[in-house]
Amino acid sequence: MLFQVPNDKWTLANRRESDKLVQYHFKSDSIVNTSGKITTPAILMSIEDTKGYKQGIKKFYKQEPLQEKRIKIEKTLVFSDKDYLLLYKNGIVTKASYIQEDGTGILVYIVLL
Repeated sequence: MLFQVPNDKWTLANRRESDKLVQYHFKSDSIVNTSGKITTPAILMSIEDTKGYKQGIKKFYKQEPLQEKRIKIEKTLVFSDKDYLLLYKNGIVTKASYIQEDGTGILVYIVLL
């Protein structure tokens, strides 16, 4: 799998690995958001070995846990959709958002490959 960060302002901040999971945390230069607050954009990537899942992707990918955490699902995209963000054809991209306690809106993309 090839992952390319959006530009040269992004760096790998952390990498963690366990038996079936590898996580990457990328950070970009801090920016001032629309509320005037300094924020650090981040990309979090988790890669999990799913060979043991017998129920398929539909059972594995559930939106209920996200909605319980007040994450609003805005759009779910597959390869045939115009707004699909990836070159990889078999992924699912979910665009979601949530509001932090201080009122700051956060945009999240959840990608399943």
